[in-house]
Amino acid sequence: MSGARIVCRPSRGPSGPLSGKGDVTSLAVVGTDHLHVVDLVTKLSGAGAEVRVIVPSEDRIGPWLAKQFPDARADDPYDADIDVVVTAAIPSERAQIGIDAMRAGKNVVADKPGAISHEQLGALRAAYAETGRKYTVIFAERLGSPAMMHAQRLVESG
Repeated sequence: MSGARIVCRPSRGPSGPLSGKGDVTSLAVVGTDHLHVVDLVTKLSGAGAEVRVIVPSEDRIGPWLAKQFPDARADDPYDADIDVVVTAAIPSERAQIGIDAMRAGKNVVADKPGAISHEQLGALRAAYAETGRKYTVIFAERLGSPAMMHAQRLVESG
């Protein structure tokens, strides 16, 4: 996949790093097929994001996650009150969820893989060019694992 690039940036905290508005970032969860969605949503909400929508795509993780955020609704994930769409749907569905969200003016945080074909990657690039919205793929095992966190602490301590 020539032309693909990876950019790593430290978090800027709960005030608008994803929304760009400087206020609390609001989340919609679309697709709950992989357990990584729990980690993604927990970390984002722990950083100050507000979970406003959870659209379960299966009958185990999604309903459980919805119970953790009882004020979240189950519809309108691309509504005006949403800044960021989070997805850990079936891998073949993630790119289209992202494209739909970007075209609705939302930034996207997706579990890996963010695309499973060159066609999906091309469609994501086209949606980015069209909308300017961000599609961020999270590699949870590499960025949030206990080993990585320990390595980060060692680097920071000198």
